[in-house]
Amino acid sequence: MTESVNIVIPFFEGEKYLNACLDSLLNATYPINEILIVDNGYTPIELPKKYKNLHQIRLIRTQAAIGFGRACNIGVYECMDNNIDIAIILNQDTVVERECIARMVEGLREDEDVFAIAPLSYNYDFTKIYKKIYSAYVEKVEGYLEDVEKGTVKRLYQVDNTQLNGACVAFDLKYVSKIGLFDPIFYMYGEETDLFRRVELDHGLKLGFAPLAKIGHEHQNMMATKAKRKRIDFQIRRSMQICILKYPKESLWMKYLKLLKYTASSYVKSILNLSIGHLPKYFKSDFNFLFLIPTILKHCEINILKQEIQNVRRRDLNIRQKDSI
Repeated sequence: MTESVNIVIPFFEGEKYLNACLDSLLNATYPINEILIVDNGYTPIELPKKYKNLHQIRLIRTQAAIGFGRACNIGVYECMDNNIDIAIILNQDTVVERECIARMVEGLREDEDVFAIAPLSYNYDFTKIYKKIYSAYVEKVEGYLEDVEKGTVKRLYQVDNTQLNGACVAFDLKYVSKIGLFDPIFYMYGEETDLFRRVELDHGLKLGFAPLAKIGHEHQNMMATKAKRKRIDFQIRRSMQICILKYPKESLWMKYLKLLKYTASSYVKSILNLSIGHLPKYFKSDFNFLFLIPTILKHCEINILKQEIQNVRRRDLNIRQKDSI
């Protein structure tokens, strides 16, 4: 029996990529039940005319700028409400190869204990793999490069929680009700790290890499301007602080020590790099972070986290206009 698949696109001010992304999905060989575009931009998007009569595409509008994880949560839980088997989260600045969805479904079903898998990520026109992506998500996959040389590449390779590229991830939804999805305390970056640690270390489920599935990815943030890069670095810093406090299997005192070390090192690096202008922003951010710590620690309890995901989801959809297009 063919398993039902939905695509969830967390969408924020990315109109220039939308046509290519949707065209690649509509050209996929595997039947897609629905493509859910979760629009959390400041200005609501309108779909181009050629997509308006396609029942496959549905636009879900949310509060503005809710962030990647919360937008994904809305789409994935919508899939669960409609009894979908597999949800695939896909960045707005990606395109999928025609066989990509089919290969991801095959990879996910190679092992029933796999919670999520990611495909092989190329640049936008599929001509190369960026060095940063290769070193983080390809060369460390155990056995993969050897199989490439032998011409015996498998559908699925098990990876650890640091080796899953979040630009495109397929989730087996039968596990999400137990584990939850992205912690809404994150705005951008770090939410995948937190989830995949929870999956692997707290619940003993597996994560996978499906190299026969391929996407092209523009990697907008790798091409960011200097000003945008600074904003991204601040977001990553806050997310790392949250991840340290949420790391499973460590004592609270060890978490505090690691948090103190990481935070202090960021001040030292700024001084050594003569980036003194960062320091007032760090002080303000860290002062506010102190008041966030009790909530972060509460979210380490899975039942509290799952309830908070649902509460935030309802708030984010409070002004929703849900269009079947």
